[in-house]
Amino acid sequence: MKRSSANTNAYKETTMWDEFIDPALMTYCITKHATTGVTSFLLVYGRKAVLPIDEPYDLHIRDRMMQIVEEVPYIREEARHMIRHSQQRMIKNDLKKEKLFYIGEEVLYHDAAKEKHYSSKLEEK
Repeated sequence: MKRSSANTNAYKETTMWDEFIDPALMTYCITKHATTGVTSFLLVYGRKAVLPIDEPYDLHIRDRMMQIVEEVPYIREEARHMIRHSQQRMIKNDLKKEKLFYIGEEVLYHDAAKEKHYSSKLEEK
């Protein structure tokens, strides 16, 4: 039985999944994240990713090191600020806020397991 070309291509794509990991990871690393406001590549390496299609620029190693030392702490602090802001916004929007109970306070206990499954074994005698 001969496979059609469409089936052959689909078969190749499912067996060559490991070849897509590196491009997918690179895409994730160079994409600006909504929570931090920067790319994860910038947070880890302290610089923007240089792709083959980007124009090269001249920067001496000493200048680059000084740039990293000066800029990265500010970039990371800004990312921390954006994360905190995002977390606060999530907490504010969360309708299911956790209620704290204190020792001695009376509460109503709901047993969800008993509600979903009826069995006479669980009934008190």
